[in-house]
Amino acid sequence: MSEQNKNEIELVRNFDLNLIDKEFITNPFPTCRALRNHSPLHQNADGSLF
Repeated sequence: MSEQNKNEIELVRNFDLNLIDKEFITNPFPTCRALRNHSPLHQNADGSLF
């Protein structure tokens, strides 16, 4: 598994739409790419789906 894949998987594991940070607001594309690749229907901690 490549280092980029590992980083994307970690990003997906920690993603919570209710806790987005300034980095996501500034550039959401890396997070969106990781979600699309590894969790196209992502469930947040509160049970909502993104």
